[in-house]
Amino acid sequence: MAKVIPFKAIRPETDKVHLVASRSVDGYNAAELRDKLAGNPFSFLHVINPDFSEGSRTRPGSRERLQKIKKRFKGFLNEKVFLRDDTACFYLYRQIKQGNTYIGIIGCTSIDDYMNGVIKIHEQTLTQREEKLKDYLEVCEFNAEPVLFCYPDDKEINDLCADVMTYRADYDFTTTDKVRHTLWIINKTKSIKLITDRFSNIPAIYIADGHHRSASSALLGKLRRSRDKNYTGKEAYNFYLGVFFPESQLRIYDYNRAVKDLKRQAARGVPITRARAARAAAKQVRKVLSSPRACAAGVTRNLKVARAYKRPGRRMRARMMRRRSAVR
Repeated sequence: MAKVIPFKAIRPETDKVHLVASRSVDGYNAAELRDKLAGNPFSFLHVINPDFSEGSRTRPGSRERLQKIKKRFKGFLNEKVFLRDDTACFYLYRQIKQGNTYIGIIGCTSIDDYMNGVIKIHEQTLTQREEKLKDYLEVCEFNAEPVLFCYPDDKEINDLCADVMTYRADYDFTTTDKVRHTLWIINKTKSIKLITDRFSNIPAIYIADGHHRSASSALLGKLRRSRDKNYTGKEAYNFYLGVFFPESQLRIYDYNRAVKDLKRQAARGVPITRARAARAAAKQVRKVLSSPRACAAGVTRNLKVARAYKRPGRRMRARMMRRRSAVR
């Protein structure tokens, strides 16, 4: 059964939350990132890009960079940009995007559930990336991006969420990408008990996004258990951050990959069946995963494409205009 527990969050002060909130750093191009950092001293981007304010450059992922991230995070806490809750709470999060509403509970889940299969996965992870994220968590000692989980709808949890949303929200703001974010703190003992009890009756929860974050949290937990002679299972490293949405609120979109070998086979007149397509895709995946260099190149290429798709630059816009003209 799933173990989901409340936690003491470190979160933005109410008057600064709209200034702290940011998209993933991969969602900005270089010019946008500079503008955000220069124009907003409260942006969380300053925490994950500490080199900007210090005027020095460090290698991404290096111990030096991670130590600077940790220092900047503590700086935000000391400067009262962040506050720390005194008691363990759950947090009800609502997102309204493109006319769709998503409502989930932010809490912590157990690495034991990940290791014993209560948390279900649907993709494999890369050891190199697991180690990199493990090092990040070990040095920085904070988790800023929750894993996205889904679970079978539960009427009692749904009713509780509906009741909580009748009260005034602790946060309510809209970001520049036209997404509205609303958050309520759930700190009543009865409500916390209901949530933990209901999740303890759910046989499995599912990772929708965050396989590497889950794997790295489990990796760090196992490492610290091996070093801790007085380990009890209640230590913070035994849990990691998640946001839990009922399955009825998930929207699933296509995620398509191009398999180049099929084009060559089709050009030779080979019939492309489902079985042949599956074998070609598996062969291409094995080829990439077996080579660290190919993996790194693939990630870099995907990030470039994602940035261009989300916010096309001048050259990309010109290409799009030429394509539109050609269609006309």
